[in-house]
Amino acid sequence: MRLLQDGGGYNFRTNRKFGVIIDMDNTFLINTAFELLKHYPWFGVVGTVISSASAIAAVTPTPKAGSNLAKAYKVIDILALNVGKAKDK
Repeated sequence: MRLLQDGGGYNFRTNRKFGVIIDMDNTFLINTAFELLKHYPWFGVVGTVISSASAIAAVTPTPKAGSNLAKAYKVIDILALNVGKAKDK
């Protein structure tokens, strides 16, 4: 197995069975996340809204249909990206 490095945080490992395997080290991922937050400050806000709505939806029981709480819960589900099969029944 050979190890090739491109200097950009990627390690390319080659072997006969799988061909090329790409490994990313943690510093590359952390630096990419910080660059996203630096250049796109709304990215952190969107992540916080989705995470908070997911936490609220996870700990809140599903209300009965037709109530005002059910309407608010529907909005929280949409913000939490709980759609399709991810929705609580």
